[in-house]
Amino acid sequence: MLIEGQKVTGETSGVKRSIGLVPQDLALYDELPALANLQLFAALYGCGGAEAGRAIDSALELVGLKDRAGDRVQDFSGGMKRRLNLAAALLHHPSVLLLDEPTVGVDPQSRNAIFDNLEMLKAQGKTLVYTTHYME
Repeated sequence: MLIEGQKVTGETSGVKRSIGLVPQDLALYDELPALANLQLFAALYGCGGAEAGRAIDSALELVGLKDRAGDRVQDFSGGMKRRLNLAAALLHHPSVLLLDEPTVGVDPQSRNAIFDNLEMLKAQGKTLVYTTHYME
């Protein structure tokens, strides 16, 4: 497999940093606030300090959760959790996003909000690989 013209090989391949993953199962810690979740994921991606702060602000702004950054994830609706899951995948500025059923189990309004987010990411030049069971 080639991404950005480079082979994806081995566990430490640098090209893997170009990939963001939005898994079907939520990859969030319910007992932590949204901000702490994103700080954790930023650290896992090797992003810290002011760079992490900017990435987190940008991701929260994109998904419309900036005003809920201090709230625990367990208090979020399903759609808000899905949007935060998307935000976590964006913190290291990947050029390719793999999205596995990112709208499963959410109401139509939340689904449309996620689609709007994906359209914005596409307009920014991100490559989106999206899997779904929805037939339309």
